[in-house]
Amino acid sequence: MFFRLKTEASILASTNIEQHLEAVEQIFQKILPTDIPLLKKVQDYIFTQKGKRFRPILVLLTAHAFQKKMDKHQVRFPQNTYSIAAILEIIHTASLLHDDVVDQAEIRRKTPTVNALFGNEASILVGDYLLSLSLTLLTHLEDLEMVKIVLFALQEMSKGEITQMETDFEKTKMEDYYQIVRRKTACLMAVAVQLGGRSMQIASDLEPKLYSIGEAIGMAFQIGDDVLDYDLKNEQSGKKHGTDFRERKITLPLLHLYEQASVKRKQELRFLFQKPPEEHELKKVYEWMQEANSLPFALQKAEFFLQKAKAEMLNFGPAADFGALVSVCAFLLDRKN
Repeated sequence: MFFRLKTEASILASTNIEQHLEAVEQIFQKILPTDIPLLKKVQDYIFTQKGKRFRPILVLLTAHAFQKKMDKHQVRFPQNTYSIAAILEIIHTASLLHDDVVDQAEIRRKTPTVNALFGNEASILVGDYLLSLSLTLLTHLEDLEMVKIVLFALQEMSKGEITQMETDFEKTKMEDYYQIVRRKTACLMAVAVQLGGRSMQIASDLEPKLYSIGEAIGMAFQIGDDVLDYDLKNEQSGKKHGTDFRERKITLPLLHLYEQASVKRKQELRFLFQKPPEEHELKKVYEWMQEANSLPFALQKAEFFLQKAKAEMLNFGPAADFGALVSVCAFLLDRKN
């Protein structure tokens, strides 16, 4: 299973998630082949790793929630369900290629980044190509509203990235952080949940509610990722500890630490944040976070968003079976990577 759940595995098994993900993989196999050697190398490198496939899973589990009870054992969803799952994963992948260049990242999840192996130019151009490929696939859906929704997500993601580049450590407030996360990360997950439902031809007035559920899940997901960066006890994250701090990313644990810090410590944090920190300096930041309980604070905020998502799922009553999606929410706070 691409997105590994332990205690909830039996719930996910009832959704045939592996079979549905295989249908998404078949779309990749159909559309990715190319006669351009460099493009083939980069695409093979990216898509053979597979990763979590979290956004496609959100699409698929939402579609599963709206299957009629008599159709629960139906082998396939409508083709648009698989197509939108593939489109959103391609968009996510393209955004990572661009992000790694902006961040000058060399490692992602214990694996060299595309820009580290093939250069910045290749990473940017392949990212551009994948975005254009996703837009081409969009035109095949014959659903103009879906096209508009995905284009909105692309604009929001770009706004989030640009805003993050302009953030000032001293002036950034938690609401600024939440707005960046809503745009940069949560928006695409919100669209995944919304379009998973739309692909099952649900009533249009339910779509904003689905978007809200996906956004809350996305907020919790990103905050959890922030915590992993500073959790020294976790060796499974696949992320080098302190990466966010090295890349001068303002995350929730860091914001909390700064708000709780004394005037002197604030000065030290600003100094460390403005230069490439040494390992012993990063360790000092971790110790300060422990003293300030910054990681538990962040996890509480993630829990808040997950509870919000669950509450909104309950509002659907018998109209939707969100059991599998709830199981994903339960996993997010316990994940190690």
